[in-house]
Amino acid sequence: MDLFRELADYSDAASFDAIDNRQNILRVNGEKLPTSLEIRIEPQTTFEQGLESSERYEVSVSTYTDMTFGYRSNDPLDEFRTLSEDILRVIQREQFDNAQPESTFLTGAIKGDIPTEEDQIEDEDIQMRAKVRGDEIEMTFRDPRNLTRGIQKYVQPL
Repeated sequence: MDLFRELADYSDAASFDAIDNRQNILRVNGEKLPTSLEIRIEPQTTFEQGLESSERYEVSVSTYTDMTFGYRSNDPLDEFRTLSEDILRVIQREQFDNAQPESTFLTGAIKGDIPTEEDQIEDEDIQMRAKVRGDEIEMTFRDPRNLTRGIQKYVQPL
């Protein structure tokens, strides 16, 4: 995908070392990230009135392997958030004429001491829904910028 080559020219904070055009995957390494990020652009077909369909895409940014970070230092977490936002901004500008996405979510699973006995958490303050399974919590945020607040609120250091 030509967009991936444009992304490689855009960011100084990242190195782009793998491009898989067959699956529309780009692998990105950030300066402070302990693992690389994978960016995928996947077409989604949705049906509107009648049999007409519209062209939609899902842009996914995920870590290639588990990402570890310290409780006192959020550098990898902040780098993940900043780099993801930069990449998504370029995709939005270059591929979609600055169209605003209908929704933006961030989902992550975190392992550690979870200070709750609940199986599910809904936190309106940080727009988060979470599922707790033992020592793992899977958090979904409506606004990805609330990730750090959610981790600080619901995960205790080991």
